[in-house]
Amino acid sequence: LQKLHATKQQLTDMIVHDLQNPLTGIRSFLELLGTRAEGLSPREQEAHTEALRRCDDLGQMILNVLQVSRAEAGKLEAYIENVDMAALVHESVKAFQLHAEQEGRSVSAEVPEKLSVRTDQSLMKRVLYNLLRNALRHTPRGTTVRVVAAVRTEGGVEILVTDNGPGIPTEAQPMLFERF
Repeated sequence: LQKLHATKQQLTDMIVHDLQNPLTGIRSFLELLGTRAEGLSPREQEAHTEALRRCDDLGQMILNVLQVSRAEAGKLEAYIENVDMAALVHESVKAFQLHAEQEGRSVSAEVPEKLSVRTDQSLMKRVLYNLLRNALRHTPRGTTVRVVAAVRTEGGVEILVTDNGPGIPTEAQPMLFERF
């Protein structure tokens, strides 16, 4: 079992490395295009900027594969820091706005101007992205996915992602936090 786990870890490390190479090339090409962006409309410039952000997100997702592998091995280390949750929520919502619009939906954020929390920023971003992606996938056209963040009286922060979708079937709820 130890040998199998070591092989799996080596394979994961190799996949992560191999996925980062083409992503670096794509990002480089986008940066080159950005140096010639004078002729682009404001909407095209915004799409270019978002494409660069999505490259960064994909890079983070690739690293998340490595994190999951480490978590399964009991070796995940969270990097806890002060995180501007207002900025993180707004950034996450913005990442999905163009896609939501193209699908006939919208996404909005209601967050206090100053909202800071001690957490692992990359893990929190991953949670928000997964929640937003699922909400947008399951909500009807013409509706809005809302992200609402508020300070709890106990000193924590509560983040709600709401949509008009059908919800999670009762029989699937016990498996909610299992992989896939």
